[in-house]
Amino acid sequence: MRKILFVVLCLIFLSAPSFADYMPAYTNSLYHFGSGLMSAKGSINVYPSDDDKTPPVAIFNIDKNYFSCKKQGIKKCSAEDSFVAFVPENDIALFSVEGDYDNWFYICYDQSKKLFGWVKKSEFTDFISWENLLDIYGRKYGVYLFRNTPDKYKKLYSGPDENNTMVDDFYYPKHIALWLLSDDWMLVKVTTYDGITKTGWMRWRLDDNSIIAFPAFK
Repeated sequence: MRKILFVVLCLIFLSAPSFADYMPAYTNSLYHFGSGLMSAKGSINVYPSDDDKTPPVAIFNIDKNYFSCKKQGIKKCSAEDSFVAFVPENDIALFSVEGDYDNWFYICYDQSKKLFGWVKKSEFTDFISWENLLDIYGRKYGVYLFRNTPDKYKKLYSGPDENNTMVDDFYYPKHIALWLLSDDWMLVKVTTYDGITKTGWMRWRLDDNSIIAFPAFK
């Protein structure tokens, strides 16, 4: 009887919906940044190859209020492990994309275990570049820097290049408003906790393709 109860509880736990939002907080929160992002909603099957006749290695059910998922060989499935960001109240569920092909996305569906798979394109999936993510949502909500961003990147320049004059720096921003993007740089207005505003250009993406700034959805 105890064994049966244990099995039932495990099944409930594995398929239980999650209600927790997830936003990356540190530069190492994400293993894979990729060429861009796949937004998703509804039921999403992840396959081991670009063939939807094969059994899926992961199944996600993404609703406006929660998500649930099952991954082959993995007991616990969380938003933190799966998504680049998950903010259901804003209809945000983002996976990193390694490849964008005619009918398929090749995505990272588990950031912590570095697992990749194929998702067939549908009305429930869409591609968004990192530039467009910042341009659309960063302008709307502002952006934040990851908590362990080195101080050398918290400098503001007169133009979108480190060869330009450094005009200011900051350490503890209360809000960063994004005004303009130029390649890996963004023109921002930084408001500090003591009410001082500073304006200039700073990086949002580094030379190794990693990201240090993210839309402040919440």
